[in-house]
Amino acid sequence: MEKLMETYVWRIFRELKPNPNIKYINRCCEFCDIILEDIKSEICQEMNVVIRNVVIGQEDWGWYLELQKDDVFYELDISYQETDDEKVHLFCVTIEADKIEKGFVLNRKTAAKSEREKFAERVKKIARKKMIEISEE
Repeated sequence: MEKLMETYVWRIFRELKPNPNIKYINRCCEFCDIILEDIKSEICQEMNVVIRNVVIGQEDWGWYLELQKDDVFYELDISYQETDDEKVHLFCVTIEADKIEKGFVLNRKTAAKSEREKFAERVKKIARKKMIEISEE
């Protein structure tokens, strides 16, 4: 069975403080906005998209970053898990990419494996530059 998303655990070793201007829906939402804002401009550069076309938002499970390039819709989801014994922040990250196929009446989304894998590699490269340790879940 083909994977529909890439899933990772990110370990962040620096101190993080919740954004005082944000009302977090749940504990799993804490810090996620900070991480996404920190990598957003580099993702835009890597993907060659205008920063204002990237959406970052909060859900009850964490935060997401979405962008569309050509006919592919990309999504990076992040959820705060916990702080481990070494005071390292742990996050669950998923990466998806779907092709949007125009239909006669409705559009249809289908998994875009190649685009997802390329996007995941770009995101991992950026995260590593930010000193984020990455492991596959």
